[in-house]
Amino acid sequence: MKVFIGIDIGTSSVKIIAINDSLELLGEASFNYPTYYPSPLATEQDPDEWWSATKEALISLINENKIPVKSIQAFGLTGQMHSLVAIDRFNQVIRKAILWNDQRSDHQTQVINQLAKSPVNLIDMVANRSITGFTLSKLLWLKDNEPVNYAKIYKILLPKDEIRRRLTGSFATDVSDASGTLLFDVAKRQWSLPMLELMQIDPNILPQAFESTQITGYITKSTSTELGLDLTGIPVIAGAGDCIAAAIGLGITKPGVLGVSLGTSGILMANSNQCLIDYDGRLHSFCHGLKDKWHLMGVNLTGGGALKWFKDAFYSQDDNFYENLNLSFKRDRFQNKPQPFFLPYLSGERTPHFNANATGCFIGLKPEHNHQNLAYAVMEGVAFNLKQTLEIMYALNIPVDTIKVTGGGTRNQAWLHILSDILGCNLIRLKSEQGPALGVSLLAGLATGDFKDIDHCQSDFNNSTDEIEFNVANRQYYNKAYSVYRQLYDDLRDSFNKIANLYIHTIN
Repeated sequence: MKVFIGIDIGTSSVKIIAINDSLELLGEASFNYPTYYPSPLATEQDPDEWWSATKEALISLINENKIPVKSIQAFGLTGQMHSLVAIDRFNQVIRKAILWNDQRSDHQTQVINQLAKSPVNLIDMVANRSITGFTLSKLLWLKDNEPVNYAKIYKILLPKDEIRRRLTGSFATDVSDASGTLLFDVAKRQWSLPMLELMQIDPNILPQAFESTQITGYITKSTSTELGLDLTGIPVIAGAGDCIAAAIGLGITKPGVLGVSLGTSGILMANSNQCLIDYDGRLHSFCHGLKDKWHLMGVNLTGGGALKWFKDAFYSQDDNFYENLNLSFKRDRFQNKPQPFFLPYLSGERTPHFNANATGCFIGLKPEHNHQNLAYAVMEGVAFNLKQTLEIMYALNIPVDTIKVTGGGTRNQAWLHILSDILGCNLIRLKSEQGPALGVSLLAGLATGDFKDIDHCQSDFNNSTDEIEFNVANRQYYNKAYSVYRQLYDDLRDSFNKIANLYIHTIN
């Protein structure tokens, strides 16, 4: 038996899985770590705690599932994208990692735009717009606000690559994760020297960027000793950022196959055999984890998390909340009955508005509306948001043949019906929920030559559990409702900014 291990450094925990060369899941382990909020808008984590959790999870996975270490062929790495880890010349972490969802660098994003002269110039260099979520703005924030720490930087890394450093001693990343730094030429799959020069950043602080299936190093003897496991010499591949790794695990590897991930956020993703760029900056364009492929996605900051928020805020004691929503769901419930709208901007929004000031709200409430009407409105609002991303993809002539769905939200049958009716597409719900860790486990097998090709890898993991067909009559209703939904943001945009300014004046 040959074994391949995938390590996922997530936003709340590390998850590690093991699969064998027969494409069977051998086991998984997960350990949590804390997030720190040192000031308003700030989110940070301690890379030492990532490493401690990774060691515990790896030891647990191998020992509890009795995996022979000599059977392990390779490790694949994935994790939260964009988060900044700074390393000094003594190979020590300089400060806590600044996470992808840290919002302190709004000023720096504006500076980036000013230096680039125009959005088109910026997108020509790095294929994406400047946002606080990307690594570059965090690096410039560090330069402006912690110059002593900035001066200590020898290398910058992304979360999975910090674990790579501790496993192998090497400084490396992969092309997909590098794409989310805003320092990478996505079309050419290399660091962007014009962008580095424009931002006055020394290219020597960057790790070498590899294709996802390339080997970047080998487990060191000192790491094996620290783990108490004889892993010395086992290769570690470049891996991929979590969104791209998840797409690989879901089988989003061919043109025409799209994926919806309905987890805490809502993501619609596609891939292409060429680097497609949205010059309006609404979609992210990244290198795919498969060579000569590219990954496009729209990100809604609140997806499945919207319904969880509603449940926790108003029905926290109702253990049957989700089950009752499914039982009471009627697909034609809106016939001759006006329904409320929900704008799901609980954490601001990325695609398509990129407005950190946008807020969640219910609109169109009537005395006859109850908690179920509001809950369905939450589901519809998230689905309308995803439809906006789908329309952008249609406008870029991205083929849409199949839409696969996964994530915690897809366990809700009512939500699947709503989503299919609003998108106007049949959906395939997948049984696999191993996520990014599965994607890089498959890449590890491809890297060693033990897996023939990605299609063979995905066949056993991506069997659908069911297909959800959209309802033609409901689609007609939702098309009309969608036009109203789109207008609501435009009508409320100034109010969102006024609310944000009111909050700023209040805390000051």
